[in-house]
Amino acid sequence: MPLPPHLQWANDPAMLSNYLNKFNQQNPLNPSNAPKAVQDVYGNMQAPDVNYSPPTGANRDAATFWYNYEGYPDQYAMNKVSFESSGDPNAHPKKGNAAGLAQVTPQTAEAVGFNFFKQNPDKPNDPNARVLDLEAWNAAMADPNFSSMVGSMVSRKYFNQAGGAPFRAEAGYRNGFGALNDAESAGKPWPNPGYVKKMFPGQWNGQ
Repeated sequence: MPLPPHLQWANDPAMLSNYLNKFNQQNPLNPSNAPKAVQDVYGNMQAPDVNYSPPTGANRDAATFWYNYEGYPDQYAMNKVSFESSGDPNAHPKKGNAAGLAQVTPQTAEAVGFNFFKQNPDKPNDPNARVLDLEAWNAAMADPNFSSMVGSMVSRKYFNQAGGAPFRAEAGYRNGFGALNDAESAGKPWPNPGYVKKMFPGQWNGQ
């Protein structure tokens, strides 16, 4: 995987395996070990009727491998990648630095253990002054294997943060749990409900 020097440990199979084991122990919930009702939600996932662009070839292989590894079925991986990047690991939004098959942000990648920030050279003595190593970030996330691994980890982390609730986990993925919690506290609907509906066609009624 094309990673900067401080993340080269992830290219060592033993070190990566140990890290992933610890990550999964810290995030023990996943769709494969969930109660039957939750397993059925994931087991009954369908492809969207329109605008469906799942990954193919090596991109598909990487996505299904890593999402399976984190306890998700193939269809979840296909819907996630289709909706986020249309199956293109080089996709980038018009704004922001989300990247890869699952369009993960640098901040979210850091939350699962992969930091692509470096010290701001204009503020060498300020520990809070950081800048994104954009070249390293884009190169790493263009690798479907790495971006699928990170994306699947983010899904699992959010699934745990949502307490194993499938629809809430996806709402958190799209909006962040801060915005989600604010909406819930105010008695308002989740923002961007179309994301959850597209991830789970015919399974979520928007409530």
